[in-house]
Amino acid sequence: MPEKKILVIDADVASRNFIARTLSEQKYEVIQAGSGKEGLIYSWRDRPDVVVIDPTITDITGEEIARKLRQDARTAQMPLIALSSDPSVVRIKACLDAGFNEYITKSGQAVPMLTETINRLLGISNAAIKQGGLLMVILSAKGGVGTSSLCANIAMNIAQNQPEARVVVADMVLPIGSIAPIVGYTGNQNIVTIP
Repeated sequence: MPEKKILVIDADVASRNFIARTLSEQKYEVIQAGSGKEGLIYSWRDRPDVVVIDPTITDITGEEIARKLRQDARTAQMPLIALSSDPSVVRIKACLDAGFNEYITKSGQAVPMLTETINRLLGISNAAIKQGGLLMVILSAKGGVGTSSLCANIAMNIAQNQPEARVVVADMVLPIGSIAPIVGYTGNQNIVTIP
């Protein structure tokens, strides 16, 4: 799984440390902020991949933090998750209207829900988390320089030396699929039909 940076903004030190420790165990880089002002500075300066905010923070409300982040080009698309002890429908609606992507109520299921939500917002599948993997991209400026052969040889060596590994080769040299005979593939799948 690629390393991703998560910012946790929560005035409650115990809660913030628990969330940070849990996310760190899942190989996320975690930054912590104890106030809304500090959280805004870290968001703009460090550009985390996801921000988890307790909207009940008192120096600046979570809704105001979300609005400020959404109004700045540097953070306008940054995924925001509200993680709050306030289960009220009014608070949930206010947070979602202010720009939060998700609202999670602190409970016994909050951590698994938070983890699933972060992974979903980052586009990380459960299979990728459990399995891991390796992606290599080899590009050439034109055909005929041996890129397809190089890709085929690398893929075949990985497959022979690590039989349990999953290997995918996408040959982008036209005609698409010209690598198939090199690796012994006889099916009819191509880049258009691969989901």
